[in-house]
Amino acid sequence: MMRKRDLALAVFWCAATFFFGTSTHIYMKWVLNNNCPATRDENVPVITGKTPHEQCPGFGFPFPLVVGFFQVTLGGLFAYLVTRVFKIFHAPPVSSHTFWTRCVPLGLMFGVHIGLLKLSFLFLEASYVVELKQFGLVMTFVLGVVFGLEQLTVSLTAVVLLVTSGLFVASYGAKGHGDFSMFGATLLIFASIAQGFRQVLQQLLLQAGGQIRGYKEFRYMWWQSYFYNRMRQEYQAQTREAHREMDATDSNPPSPRAGVSAHDTASNQWISNRHAERQNLLSEFDPSSEVGHKNLTPMAILLYEFPCAMVVILPFALIVDVPRMSHSRLLSDPTFALEVAGVLCVGATLMVCIGFCVCKFVQLTSALSHGIGHALESILILGVSVAIFHSPMTSTNYIGYSIAIVGILLYYIIRYVDMKAIEREFLNLGGAALNWYK
Repeated sequence: MMRKRDLALAVFWCAATFFFGTSTHIYMKWVLNNNCPATRDENVPVITGKTPHEQCPGFGFPFPLVVGFFQVTLGGLFAYLVTRVFKIFHAPPVSSHTFWTRCVPLGLMFGVHIGLLKLSFLFLEASYVVELKQFGLVMTFVLGVVFGLEQLTVSLTAVVLLVTSGLFVASYGAKGHGDFSMFGATLLIFASIAQGFRQVLQQLLLQAGGQIRGYKEFRYMWWQSYFYNRMRQEYQAQTREAHREMDATDSNPPSPRAGVSAHDTASNQWISNRHAERQNLLSEFDPSSEVGHKNLTPMAILLYEFPCAMVVILPFALIVDVPRMSHSRLLSDPTFALEVAGVLCVGATLMVCIGFCVCKFVQLTSALSHGIGHALESILILGVSVAIFHSPMTSTNYIGYSIAIVGILLYYIIRYVDMKAIEREFLNLGGAALNWYK
């Protein structure tokens, strides 16, 4: 079973992911609300019987690619400042091979995901966006198996299909409404596939230094780290005790002319030999020594993926959104321009927060666990979307979500049983090593 401290951290980052994920979805729906005119002209025809807020319940800036571009640009600038300038967060360097084969594809997939996701908000309600994003769960599972991060079992496959089918049923119930767009759904499915690639690459960089390992090696990583830290503590305690014993038995301290005594030389030699023995054993349990590459930190992930995403989104923003902005008040109204700048800064803050929280959660668990957690997040977003945007719900939606909830519960039961089995196997191995170590 996962260590209590790691379990508490995983729950915390999961809750933070849910909070910022929900906030990001509501923010995007509010900013991109296409019931408002793109120009925000004051001479908009008033719909009889509706207040201005009911006619336009949002900010009314329907330029999703521009919003996405500024989000990743400001987010990348923030990541650069806190890692390279102020050095608040550590960002280990990567080899050129890892950069071009892992970091660049990660950023490209992130850019494709953000661009298609932002466009889908113009065609779909926020609740439908969350439902259809779950198609990426299957891609995450398949890629996890290919890269050795997950084990292909009947039970795990059945659970993934159960969660996905439940969310498919929930989204299928939305087709009867006029606000459902097949084009928007297609954009979102491709965005979900790109997200699946991105999360698997994130897990590789966060937990395995970007190296592809077999599942048998990968599954021991948490407990490997546990025994590594425990043996380091044992070694430090033994070294301190050895120093105290030798100081207590030293009855012939060296004179100033004698320099270093034979006793001190023997003591240092004994400690050096013990240190070499312990380091050899520690190297067998040190995750970084097996990987051969340093694992990236969550902020380092953002540092590498934001600039690549910016390069992907920029040409599409120039082609799709910028021509439509020629009639916007953004170019003629300085006050409105300041409002837009403030809104974009808020969006960039949310982008950095959700990206960091997702990386921390994936670092402690897995990409598949994060994908499963999206189903829980979708329930929360569904309730908020219904309350704020009055998104319609049918009995089919409720049935689909019920099926998904059953799949989620089964997934965590399977994970618990699997982690207990890993604990028993590794405790036997680690216990024998610790007995020899002492």
